[in-house]
Amino acid sequence: MCNQATRGRCISIKGIPLENGDWLNPPLSAELIGSEFIITAKEKTDFWQKTSYGLIHNSSHALLNDFPEESSLEASWILDYKHQFDHAGLMVYSDETNWIKVGVEFADGIPQLGAVVTRGISDWSVAPVPNWMDMEVTMRFSRSGDALTIRVKCGGNWQFVR
Repeated sequence: MCNQATRGRCISIKGIPLENGDWLNPPLSAELIGSEFIITAKEKTDFWQKTSYGLIHNSSHALLNDFPEESSLEASWILDYKHQFDHAGLMVYSDETNWIKVGVEFADGIPQLGAVVTRGISDWSVAPVPNWMDMEVTMRFSRSGDALTIRVKCGGNWQFVR
């Protein structure tokens, strides 16, 4: 999931053959040019399930592919957001009520590292990361059996997210 309300630019995605994926809610456009994956997202799209304020959304864009046990995937992008709710990240999707998305979102004037775990109801955690603006962010999902480990780095060492 590398989406921005305007135009997203992933520097690279490792561990996933993009050509074989299937779009859940296709974006306006998506092009794989060398190691860059350029996505133009539709506005006002998102994934949420039964939040405390009643939101249910299954409209955002996700390029779905198999995620085998004992594997990992990474995505890197430049965090150059300008608009409220511009975001990029990764998602593990089972069905519309069971998924995890982790990314960096521009909210309230600064980038925020967020994770949403959904098992019928979405649970969101967030942390401001203002020093990440205009830097390269790399996110990694690692799967071992049914366990998922999520790490991120931006100009330094890997940090554990979930």
